[in-house]
Amino acid sequence: MLHSRSTERPSPNAPFYVYLGQEVNMMNDLAPELGRRKRSAWGACKSIEDVVKKTQNTRLVPTSSTPRFSLL
Repeated sequence: MLHSRSTERPSPNAPFYVYLGQEVNMMNDLAPELGRRKRSAWGACKSIEDVVKKTQNTRLVPTSSTPRFSLL
């Protein structure tokens, strides 16, 4: 924390800042948002995992929409 009479300015790349006399860590500010994003990502992954487990036939089979050519 800088003295109020200091002419030095804090670095803009500092990982923390002082707010109302308390040091606030930038990572602590981001932690709740990062936690929400991580839970959301795992939730999406789990929903896809359930669908994949329920799928019985995972082989690729050509369908009638596949173009076929023949020589006459």
